[in-house]
Amino acid sequence: MKKKKPIILWINGKKSKITRNVDKNDSHLFDKELAATIEEPSNKDNTIPTLARQHNYEINHLGNPNSTSKFSMYKPIIFATISAIVIGLCMGIVMLNMFVGIGKEVNGDGNATNPLTENTTNGSDPGEHANQALSSVTFEQINGFVLQAGVFSSKSNAAEWAKKYEKSGYATMIWNREGKYYLLAGLSSTKEQAKEQAKVLQGSDFEIYVKEWSTVESEKDLTKQEGEWVHSFRDLWYESLMKVTGKKDIPTGSWKSLLDHYPKQSNRLSGFFEELAVTYKQFSEVNHQKAQIILLNQWKLYETALSE
Repeated sequence: MKKKKPIILWINGKKSKITRNVDKNDSHLFDKELAATIEEPSNKDNTIPTLARQHNYEINHLGNPNSTSKFSMYKPIIFATISAIVIGLCMGIVMLNMFVGIGKEVNGDGNATNPLTENTTNGSDPGEHANQALSSVTFEQINGFVLQAGVFSSKSNAAEWAKKYEKSGYATMIWNREGKYYLLAGLSSTKEQAKEQAKVLQGSDFEIYVKEWSTVESEKDLTKQEGEWVHSFRDLWYESLMKVTGKKDIPTGSWKSLLDHYPKQSNRLSGFFEELAVTYKQFSEVNHQKAQIILLNQWKLYETALSE
């Protein structure tokens, strides 16, 4: 029986010999060997043979099997993280909408209202006017023609002459301006009408001069409501002056409405308002000449209130 030659294996660069005594049934094991195999040549050369068994094609081209297994291991974690982020964003948007909607109601007209600001909107907030921002309000110049009964260096001298006019049945008022005290006995919207009034007083042996009188343009820091109210006063004052000039009755109803709409939470015009409330009641009790003096006193209060 012919002796079987040993099998030479090269593993990691080392030569090994294996006796060929493997049963035919086990021959399939050699098909999976990754090392090169070849029978020993006759010259017993120890060099690596030129022909060697190639590696299994599928093993060489599958790559690293551990990479797939690692991805499978981390896949649930990655999926859970992404899901948590998406859910968190959705919940955040829902919660934001809920907080924005807190305190909002729907009124009978189907419009959304906010009770936190409803009192302020309806004017029921007691600090509404006081909390409003101030802005500079410009008031235009007021012009008129006064009946000057005298100019004095002291208020006492002006008061003495005022008594003389009062005894004759004429009302007067004292206006301090530029260190002088002017005694005024009437007011008109036109120079011609002022001259007609002066003739009446001159017939009572009083020396009267017609003089143009004005208050300069001024600015004052007020709220929007306060500024509108002062402008309304100015318009009503001019209207009343035109009535008096034409010897007509002053619109007392309009004056009452003006006082009723005063922004009462304001303390910047409280003194002016209180003085107007007193003079308003006098309109229905006096004649046209005395009504002119009331308008002169209001004009002076207006100038003082804007200069404070």
